[in-house]
Amino acid sequence: KYYSSAQLEKARSELAVIDDQFAKEADAVEDEKDRLRETLTDLLAKKASASSKDVEKDDGNNTGNSDQTNEVGVKNAGEETLAESTLSVEQLDKEIESLETKIDNLKPDHSESYKLYKDFFENNMSSIAGIRAGVSAANIALDRKDLEDARSILDRVFKSDVQGEFFNVQIRTMYA
Repeated sequence: KYYSSAQLEKARSELAVIDDQFAKEADAVEDEKDRLRETLTDLLAKKASASSKDVEKDDGNNTGNSDQTNEVGVKNAGEETLAESTLSVEQLDKEIESLETKIDNLKPDHSESYKLYKDFFENNMSSIAGIRAGVSAANIALDRKDLEDARSILDRVFKSDVQGEFFNVQIRTMYA
């Protein structure tokens, strides 16, 4: 009895290490998304600032000296013309759109955890922990649109003697 308890604990520990790897992969992407969102917030603020400058210039009610010229008609240093500002807003729009697309398309690379889950499953098919690893590997395969690999894993999980009712329901849901 001690041996089986020790084996079960060892399997759970190994699976926990794989779960940690999976979480690290997901967290790395979330950290990158957070960094990109900060950049996006900065770009949106710049766009709002540039847009408000355009409105002030269009109204002609600019009370500051940002669009003033001196007596000889030379524009003050560091000031943009309306055309330059409009171009800047258009460039900001393109950068914002590009960044939003990048954020939306950023997905974790679970190739390492997939390999670990699949190897664990193949080495522990006679345990609940092994079956859970197989289902996790199949989920990753499905996310990658690797339907044949997912089906192969799920077929072996479904035919396992160890599976519980929970896994039967989860597997049938995945097949649907």
